[in-house]
Amino acid sequence: PREYLISRCPDLCTETLCFHKKSSVDDGDDDTRNLRLDQILNNPATLEVFKDFCTAQYGGESLMFWLDVREFQLNTAREDLEKRLRRILEYYVVKDCDYPVNISREAKQGLLKNKCERDIFDEAKIEVRRLLEENFWPNFKRSDGYKTCGEIFARDN
Repeated sequence: PREYLISRCPDLCTETLCFHKKSSVDDGDDDTRNLRLDQILNNPATLEVFKDFCTAQYGGESLMFWLDVREFQLNTAREDLEKRLRRILEYYVVKDCDYPVNISREAKQGLLKNKCERDIFDEAKIEVRRLLEENFWPNFKRSDGYKTCGEIFARDN
């Protein structure tokens, strides 16, 4: 049997929660049995496969929000923060935006009231990450896309 444990992700920032698979039985030679969402998100080739899957499942905006926030937090020069913050809010958060992301009212209000800091998106990013893990990851693991990701990792490693 498998258990899913919520733990801090050792591969990403400390505020990101992820489900790590823990198995007490050997699943055979299937190379895809141990893939984690973190691995998929951190590999450009597998990220494209997961992005296509999420888009087909009407969850593309969640993944794109998560990726845009990650980029904002990691790579934005201080002088660009304000401009990128406004862009993310306009795309995903404000009323009547083009790509509304499913986050709590509290997280949304915090984003709209808060000052421009790198950690402004922490709560919303965690909520969206949970949404990806709970709503999309289990179905993705049963998809051909997941098998494709396993093949990509097997080829590249």
